[in-house]
Amino acid sequence: MLNGILDADITENIIRLGSRFSVDERLSKYSLDKIERDEGKSRLGSSGKGAYREMKLLENEMKKLMAEISSHKVPIAHIEQYLSFTYPHHHGELFTHAPSWIQAIAPKASDFAEGWKTVGDSPEQAQSIISFWLKGRDLHFLETRGKGGNEGKASAEISSHNQFSALGEDLPASPQNALQSFMREHGLRHFPKVPKTNRPLDALLRNPRVWSMSRSERATLHEAWSIEASDLTHADQVTNFEKFREAHLEMSGKHKEITEQLKAEILSRSDIVGCTTTGAAKLISMLSGMSPKVMIVEEAGQVLESHILAGLVGSVEHVILIGDPLQLRPNINSYKLATDNPKTGKIYKFDQSLMERLSSSGFPMSQIDVQRRMRPEISSLIRNTLYPNLRDNERVLGYPDVRGMYKNMFFVSHNHREVGGGDDSVSKHNSFEVDMIYDLVLHLLKQGCYNKPGNIVVLAAYLGQIPKLRRKLQEIVTIVIDERDAELLERHTMDQEETGTVEQVQLSKQVIIRTLDNFQGEEAEVIILSLIRNSGTPFDKETSSLEHVKGRAPIGFLKDKRRAI
Repeated sequence: MLNGILDADITENIIRLGSRFSVDERLSKYSLDKIERDEGKSRLGSSGKGAYREMKLLENEMKKLMAEISSHKVPIAHIEQYLSFTYPHHHGELFTHAPSWIQAIAPKASDFAEGWKTVGDSPEQAQSIISFWLKGRDLHFLETRGKGGNEGKASAEISSHNQFSALGEDLPASPQNALQSFMREHGLRHFPKVPKTNRPLDALLRNPRVWSMSRSERATLHEAWSIEASDLTHADQVTNFEKFREAHLEMSGKHKEITEQLKAEILSRSDIVGCTTTGAAKLISMLSGMSPKVMIVEEAGQVLESHILAGLVGSVEHVILIGDPLQLRPNINSYKLATDNPKTGKIYKFDQSLMERLSSSGFPMSQIDVQRRMRPEISSLIRNTLYPNLRDNERVLGYPDVRGMYKNMFFVSHNHREVGGGDDSVSKHNSFEVDMIYDLVLHLLKQGCYNKPGNIVVLAAYLGQIPKLRRKLQEIVTIVIDERDAELLERHTMDQEETGTVEQVQLSKQVIIRTLDNFQGEEAEVIILSLIRNSGTPFDKETSSLEHVKGRAPIGFLKDKRRAI
């Protein structure tokens, strides 16, 4: 409809809602998203941009926090906090009453401020006395002093910490003298022994002398502390995450409010707003803000009544429904709620549109009595069943015959059964019809005049036939699948091998494949209809589906007719 408005040069002040890609490039520049992006750069303001930046910062913080929670690691800072009030004596021994020689070689925050770094440690670990204790750096220092080849290493370890500048610049010449001088300076006449004990956890928890523990004892004690502190850590992480979430929610609401104001201002300046009924329901607050007077619904016979009612804002004074209540009904997911269901259809009628309900109730409607699409052989099928007053325009009388066919319209009868589930199953398919359609399409393409997009359309009554047809026809033509059918195929998780991406084989030959329900508002020169069923079927009773297809073929209509066996 928007294309028709542009073609008729009625106005260009239109807005198209929805982010889906439009087939017509002319409509892309009228998209609300594009206009909002263009105007938003200059009109969103510093407050809107600031709210967006704050949202992203909070999102990054939440991602980091989630990574910490998933890793199940307890930060060293949390262990230190836990020790301070649960094991105060151990905490004091670690941080306050450590031997002076250990305090001298342990890293300090000032070391890192001056550029000193321990390779392989994170900044938090490197600056933590707990990490120094757990890795036994003090024990390593003691182990190196009695090994001749390693004395230089021990001496270097002493001098590698900036605080040893306090020892003076005139250190003894030999490494051994340097070590002895270092220990005497800290009140030790002999080097402490490296502990090799392996006491149980209970004894370690009772003994606060953590610097006299062996490496294995330190690992045991640290693991116990980590387990005990994990509850505190998790509680803090959850609290922090909740703070981030609330702040993000606040910033998100602020940013949404600013963008909604911008959208409402853009919509208020437009003459016409085009959108789907679903989009109208989602943006009902903005539509209410622009106070529309007239609401036009295209293909109203295929729109659920609830969708139309959801989009009716209080300012609407005139509703115009354009469609055909005798053709396709709206799609619903459950056949039990459909009008044609023999058991529950009369109760629910969820797929009955507002237009059909009003029409069946005798509400007056105007009807177009002249058709300009179908050749007489095809329009006669509709005229003899639904529209007795339908007349043919002169332009349809001059259509050429379908090349390569004896008749422009015919029905093919066969007795090969379909394969699939129950009556409401979408997975039904008929392999015989797939092979027959393959041969028929190949024959039409060989005529040389049906190679352009839209010349040939293959319609299937059931979704399950689509992947079978696509797999068969992709060998000779480029297959075009409607995005709605593609979404349904993905939703029903059909065979991935059959529903995968189709390679383009011959770009000069293109065939469109659709389900009946998704071929609205379109037409083709030749339509091949695959009904799939070869037994009693709802399509026998649902005249609207077949009449809908007949009205889309201006030149040729070829139908696979099922015959009960």
